[in-house]
Amino acid sequence: MKPKVCPYCSEAFIPSRYHPEQTICSSPECQRRRRSEYHRKRIAEDPSYRKLCAESQTYWKEKNPDYAKRRRAKKKSTGSPSESTIDELLRLLRQVKNNSAKNNMAVAVTRCCVEVIWANGPGGSPEGNNLANAKLIVIQGDAPVVG
Repeated sequence: MKPKVCPYCSEAFIPSRYHPEQTICSSPECQRRRRSEYHRKRIAEDPSYRKLCAESQTYWKEKNPDYAKRRRAKKKSTGSPSESTIDELLRLLRQVKNNSAKNNMAVAVTRCCVEVIWANGPGGSPEGNNLANAKLIVIQGDAPVVG
């Protein structure tokens, strides 16, 4: 097949053999532009499509009334630890505690904004425990009795 030139990125591409009339290359950026141009053109020309889009937005807003409030709260919570961060930390600690019997070295949990390193006590091997970047360190073992 003869190569074509994409009107958006000016790169040569070979059209799909299943769609030889393809005029836009397959890059995600060019496809995004193609879809948004089609959408804009269709809204300008087709009143029923315009009405459908407006109704769709209204329907979504009715189904998600507190979306803006949640989004603003999420943006604000980056400064200090919020209740959800503390709840997430407690959930991760429970997960690490439940899995500690399976892994006697160290378990690093990094699925949220905190990092938890679980390190073994005196009976464990310290070579596997990297505590340099930990924000919270939980040490398993018997605490020495002071006093």
